[in-house]
Order: sequence, then C-alpha cells, then structure tokens
Amino acid sequence: MVLFFMPLFYRLLGVEQFGVVAVILSLQAFLVMLDLGMSTLVGRDIAAFGRSSEDSTKVWHNAEIVLSIFYLVILVVAAAWGGLESPAGLSGYATAAVAILFWLMILQNIGQVVLLATKSYKAASMIQLVGVLFRSIVTMLALQYIAATLEVFILSQLVAMFFQMLVTRRVCARGLATLVHAKFDIVGCKKLLKRGKPLVVFGLAGAAAMQLDKPIIASLISSTEVATYFLAVTFCMTPVAILAGPISQYFQPNLISLASQGDQRDIKELLSYFVVTMMLVTMLPSLVLWIYSKFWIGLWLHDAPGVNQVISYVSILLPGAFIGALGFLPYAILTVQQDYRFQAMISLVMTIFVLLLVIYFANHHNVLAICWVYSLYHVASTAALWARSIYLSEMSEYAKQALIISIKLFVLFSMVASITKVFFSGVESYMYEVTLFMLVMLMVGGVSLKVLIGTYKRA
Repeated sequence: MVLFFMPLFYRLLGVEQFGVVAVILSLQAFLVMLDLGMSTLVGRDIAAFGRSSEDSTKVWHNAEIVLSIFYLVILVVAAAWGGLESPAGLSGYATAAVAILFWLMILQNIGQVVLLATKSYKAASMIQLVGVLFRSIVTMLALQYIAATLEVFILSQLVAMFFQMLVTRRVCARGLATLVHAKFDIVGCKKLLKRGKPLVVFGLAGAAAMQLDKPIIASLISSTEVATYFLAVTFCMTPVAILAGPISQYFQPNLISLASQGDQRDIKELLSYFVVTMMLVTMLPSLVLWIYSKFWIGLWLHDAPGVNQVISYVSILLPGAFIGALGFLPYAILTVQQDYRFQAMISLVMTIFVLLLVIYFANHHNVLAICWVYSLYHVASTAALWARSIYLSEMSEYAKQALIISIKLFVLFSMVASITKVFFSGVESYMYEVTLFMLVMLMVGGVSLKVLIGTYKRA
C-alpha cells in the first residue's frame, strides 16, 4: 500500500506538503519503535505463557495502560507546542490530532503483537491488509474530494486508524482464552516498566537512528529535499518491512516456545529454516530492486520531481538495508536470552554517532553522504548483534550454526548477482528474463544448501 499510494499522495499534496507528511510519518514510526519495550515484552511473555493463560491477558492490558499514560503526556505537550509554535503550519488542534493518531497506532501495533504471539496469523494478516488498504483509500478520497491539505490527511488517517484499532482489540480479546477485564494494575505496570528499562534505551536509540534523520534534513535543508530522501528510504525498506519483519514475527515466538521447553534439536532445525527463509525472501527482491533500480523507480514514480535523486539515494541505501535485515536473526536469539542491556548500550552509542554525522552532513547539504552513513550503520549494527549472539554461552552453538548458513547463502547470492550484472548489465528490456534466471540459479543453490544442511544434521 505504501508503494502504491505514496506517489499519489506526493502528487496530490505537492512536494512541500508531502515533505511535512514525510516528517509526520517518520515521527509516527519513531514512536511505534519507542514503545517503552512493550511490544517485545508482550510478544515474549504471551509466547511463553500461552494464549490460555490469564497472565497473557494481564500483560497485554498492563502494556496498554502504560502506553496510554505515556501518550496522554505526549498529547498535552503536542497540543501546547502546536498552539504556541505552530510547527509546519499546523494548528494546535491538528498537532493534537497527530498525537492521538500516534497513540492509536501504538495500540494497534500492540494488538498485532498479541495476535502474532498467539499464532493467529490469518487474523493478523487480514486485519493488517484490510486496515492499511482502508486507511489509504479513505485518505486518498479525502484529499481528492475534500481538500489536498495536511489537516485533511491527518484527520482521515486518524478516523481510519480508530476503526482498525477497535477491530484489532476485539479480535485479540476473543483470541485469548482467558478474558480478564482491563484494570489499573499499578504493580503489574511497574514490573513491566522495570523489565523494559533497557528496552526503552534500545528502542529510543534505534528509533532515533532510523527516523530522526528526516526531521533533521527538513530543518537544516528543506522539506523538498526530505521528500525525495523519504521516498528513497521507503523504497529500500519495503523488502525488509514486507518480508523480513513478518518472517521474524513468525519465527521468534516459536523459537521462544522451544527454548522454554529446552528442546535443542528442534531449536537447531527451526533456526536453519529461519536463516534460509530470511535469506531467500529478502535478498532476491533486494538484488532485483538494486540492479534495476532505475526501471522500478521509474515505474513507481513515473515523471515525478526528483526521480533521479531517488535513484542515486537508493543505489547506496539498498545494500545496507538488506544486510540490516539479517540482524533479525541474532536479535531473535538475544531476545530468547532476554539480553537487552547489550542491545541498549550498542544501539545508544551507534545512534549518537550516526545522528551527529547526519547533523554535520545535513548542515553541509550533503544527502548522499547521509545515505552512506545509514548504509554503513546497518552493516555495523548487524555485525555487532551477531558478535554478541555468538558470545552468549547458552546460545553460542545455535548462533554459530545460523551464521555459517547465512555466510554460505550470502556468498551464493553474491555470485548470482555478479554473474547477472556482468551478463545483463544495462539490458533492462530483458529484466523479466534476468529475474527468472536469478530464480533458477537460486533454486539450484537452495537445493544444494538443503543437502548441506541435511548432511550437517546427520553428522
């Protein structure tokens, strides 16, 4: 939906207004990641307790209460700030509406975590599909037939998100076998906050690194410049968001369940499938998008302003984004061990360094350098998570096995990409044939890898 509707919003709102929308969406993603560690704790606890446990329902409700209090504070601050400063031309009411939208989005996200942790994959998928489609269509129609303004964009998103959140909560309540009425459990909320302390730092650092670059570029350069940069980041992160994220959300609860049971053989097998699946469904699309970025971006944006800038940014950002997706694997291992402190510290240090570089290059109006900063950030972050997961004595063996399979697949896919680039470079009219060629080669490689994994298990 993002790929389909963003160019339409770009045209309807214009470059300057869309730049403000890009900042709003970045702040929205920032706050969804900065959920005080609730999504990680809720997902882990429900996966461990099971859907029939009363504790599962309690932890979900306590997380909602904690986040609602947090967003009440944000709402008051946003309304006051909007009334006094009027950021980006928004009124105090519009700024408050943005804060409410963020609150509904975070409750919706927690509901999705609950559905995935209880393995209600079909329900989660349908709600997400219909909800995002409904929200996008409502927003597009409102912009076309009411007014192409920021206020209309915000209010249409807010109304649609409200209905999606209600549906999600209702399905969650039915999915948990033990229904407990929401109460203000001060003790339970304090325990959640205490457990989530390292995750707050980790979430804040990760969210700041991934989302605050757009507001910085908008403030130090222009909203026009941030519009093209936002489109490039959206294009690069789509394979990760569409494929890597859901795959991780599927495997992680299963991994936690097996670890709680202490079944080593099943853990090894599940990790093998996790690695192979993640590599196959993220690297192939990333390779196709990277090699033929000019074709795909032209098909996506047509003759919209700044297309050439988007293409140049994508050529730098996309390889780093793919390698960053491989960080989901060690992250899952660290989550099983509840090793949150290391993630918090390494994320904080890297975020400070990255944002300082972003401010420096934005001050010099060098967006290409910012793209290089983020590409290298993804690589360094992934390497640090792998190193830590191997260092952990309890999960060291599993992490080493997963890393070996990842390296083998990475080498295989890199060879395929090199061969494809050499034989078909610049021949975009044969793009579909090239994609088929890559698929065949990867299938052959996948079968070979399956044989290797089988041999490894027997040995």
